[in-house]
Amino acid sequence: MEIARRHLLRTVGALSAVTAAGRLLDPAIADGQSFSPVPGDSTAGTLASRLAASIRSHNVLGARRICGAVVVVLCAGTVACASMSGLGRPLGLTSRIDEGSGDWRVSIQRGEMTSRRLLATARELWSRRNASSVMFFLSPYAARVFAIETLVDPHPYLPEAWRQARAYYSRDGTEQLVIWPMGFGVGIRAFDNPVTLTATSPQCRYGLGARCLLRLEPLATDLTEVRGTVTASATLSMAGALANARIDDIRVEPATASERVAEAVRHSLSSWWLDPADGPAVVRITYAIGAAAIQAAASGAEFDLEYPAPLVQSDLARRPPYDRTALTNEYLKTHFRVTASVVSQ
Repeated sequence: MEIARRHLLRTVGALSAVTAAGRLLDPAIADGQSFSPVPGDSTAGTLASRLAASIRSHNVLGARRICGAVVVVLCAGTVACASMSGLGRPLGLTSRIDEGSGDWRVSIQRGEMTSRRLLATARELWSRRNASSVMFFLSPYAARVFAIETLVDPHPYLPEAWRQARAYYSRDGTEQLVIWPMGFGVGIRAFDNPVTLTATSPQCRYGLGARCLLRLEPLATDLTEVRGTVTASATLSMAGALANARIDDIRVEPATASERVAEAVRHSLSSWWLDPADGPAVVRITYAIGAAAIQAAASGAEFDLEYPAPLVQSDLARRPPYDRTALTNEYLKTHFRVTASVVSQ
């Protein structure tokens, strides 16, 4: 999915050239202000002027209340309601970032997000509007605020907008769909669930059976110098969430870290979201940390995910000493491996 990521960085990266772009994208702050085009960057300048004018003219934040789940905000600022034919319940289309390239941002409720629905919506937009790429978010506000990076005065909500970015579709040479179960990330925090687009149904790299992994939060605790395993069991519901999750066994060193690691695992388990199915399934899930994560053998596991991806020593060797140290520390702080198997259905 590196091609898709480079295309995304290229198309969305123009936002970082807009001074105070975060404030520009916040209607509550931007109202009544004027923004001059950035010298030497006509694309960013045009974007700034257009958005500033439209923000003053339209109550964008109220659009979702007017249209319910379906909101379309075109680049020129026009707010309208629409539905996608053949997709059952409609989805919310939040904004298109560039009229020329046809890049769209789509807000989608978690319960509406499935791999088939993402693909069908993206293809529908492409066929109707010739959209070169489509990004999906969990909220309309995240879709508006999202930018790769703002060098000056970044929007305070930007980290949350990254976290709520969930999928990216493009036809940059080849048709591609990639899901971000942990949100959008770059560098060591980048984690993609690429989707193989077959004639029958999408097939994901990470999932249980035919059920694609759509969401999974990492372990939200410092894992430096922690090692061991935590085994849990749960019922994977028809809708795609884990229910009745419980920790069956925890073997973590040092022992003083056991409780906070267990709490981080519980939080991660509560975030799991997969494609729906015709019936529930009982699953067994193991989180491995530290040396246990490196040595873990996923024998018989249907699901095997390592985050972050292993550091490549040849890549580290090309970096300055400070970067090598920072990356290694970040890796040790966040690294874990999770495997899962269906026990019964």
